[in-house]
Amino acid sequence: MTKQFFSISTLALALSFAQTNAATVGHWQFEGASTSTAGANNDWLDDYSGNGHDLTVGGGDTAQASIPLSGNGSDFPNPVPQTAASNSKMVTNSTGYLTAADNAVWTDPTFTVETLFNISSDSSTNDGFLISHFAASGNQRSWAIYLETTGNEIKFLFSANGSSSELVNSGFTYSLNTDYYLGISVDAADTSAAGLTFFLQDLTNAGSLQTASVTHTTTSFKNASTSLSFWAQGSGSSTGFIQGVMDEARFSDTRLSQSELLISVPEPGTYALLTGLTGLVWVMIRRRR
Repeated sequence: MTKQFFSISTLALALSFAQTNAATVGHWQFEGASTSTAGANNDWLDDYSGNGHDLTVGGGDTAQASIPLSGNGSDFPNPVPQTAASNSKMVTNSTGYLTAADNAVWTDPTFTVETLFNISSDSSTNDGFLISHFAASGNQRSWAIYLETTGNEIKFLFSANGSSSELVNSGFTYSLNTDYYLGISVDAADTSAAGLTFFLQDLTNAGSLQTASVTHTTTSFKNASTSLSFWAQGSGSSTGFIQGVMDEARFSDTRLSQSELLISVPEPGTYALLTGLTGLVWVMIRRRR
């Protein structure tokens, strides 16, 4: 009889990750090797969700860096509360950008986009894109996390037709050289305040998680033929107007609840279920002996 070996801890971690990330479409942790060795979660550009939405460096000085003991990025959580994954690396950027290939999932009418970020420098006369599926050229506007640098305001852009946009203000502002968690949960079809929620937490100053629910009028997203981009428009040209560091970017194809966000510790019920399943597997292993 063939012997089978099971790792209880590995099983528990896998079950935990599956439960808390069932809706994850793309998750860029920026861990792994610093050289391009594309593969299954062994390169800093890989999509750790397993869905193959790996990143490409679009030029400039965009690169992997270790999370420092102090300074910008030092308050990014390690491990990540929601997934318990180790978090020792981040991405730095001044003049470059990252892109993931165009895919229909980026324009799902309902989704949540999250990231950890720190802006070290911005332009006083131009605005920047933090994460976007948005290209002004060719009328390929869809959506974008938009930083209006004149007032350091965090906003969200909608476009249903690709040519005109609705700009929604979260009411939140950011400060330079400060670590933040940012999440935006959206249901384009729901134009009430329940259809768009911003989450912001000041990690540097141990702030509490803030939420803002805001109405909008645009009811769908243009199925733009452009990439998903970080630090740039989706056309892949760097705005060059915001510089800093980013970590743990995640795209989910549903509206996540507050307890499901990256900076939230999973509810106790999740651990209770895992404990029960682990015990069951242990009994099965014992019976096989």
